[in-house]
Amino acid sequence: AGTGVSGKEARVNHRTTEAALHGEHDDVLRTAAAAARDAAGTDVAFAAVKNDVGTYDMSIRDELHEPGFAQMCIDEGRGLGGRVLSERRARALDDYAREPSISSDWKAVAEAEGLRGIACVPVAGPDGTAALLYVANYERGTPGDRTIDVLQRISECAAVGLHHAATRARERELAILRERQRIAIRLHDSVAQSLFAIGVAAEQ
Repeated sequence: AGTGVSGKEARVNHRTTEAALHGEHDDVLRTAAAAARDAAGTDVAFAAVKNDVGTYDMSIRDELHEPGFAQMCIDEGRGLGGRVLSERRARALDDYAREPSISSDWKAVAEAEGLRGIACVPVAGPDGTAALLYVANYERGTPGDRTIDVLQRISECAAVGLHHAATRARERELAILRERQRIAIRLHDSVAQSLFAIGVAAEQ
């Protein structure tokens, strides 16, 4: 059994490494969520991604069916993800909807989906926490230390991927800027030559 788990985790690590090296921002996080579910053996996995105003939208939710997840906007102090943002560390809960230590903002949504035991870790990006990665089960029970360890390792791999994706995005922006500058120089030279020709013709 140990060999099977090791082989499974090796395949998951390979998949997340490939995404980290070659994937774009959302691809990295989507792969990380799938890898977290497979490696941890949980029922579902999903991720909230930082938006332009600094809060987190539950945008990676392919395995979730409750429409309320699409309206989630997580910030510090709101729900489990808000606690993770505030404390900058992983947290796990036995039964989300009945947990007194978190706010009630998203409890009805989690209960409608049937989610009970949930764990969440932050995913670092170039500019602070880029995402919140979750795994969850439909049965009550706090995800254990092994699940948290798996989540943290995948989070670290995803963080590398996000840095790579940001670097590639900057390189594309620089390439576009260089091309615009090249075109501008060519236009400038062309216009200058045309004006010179007009000036010469006018003198004749």
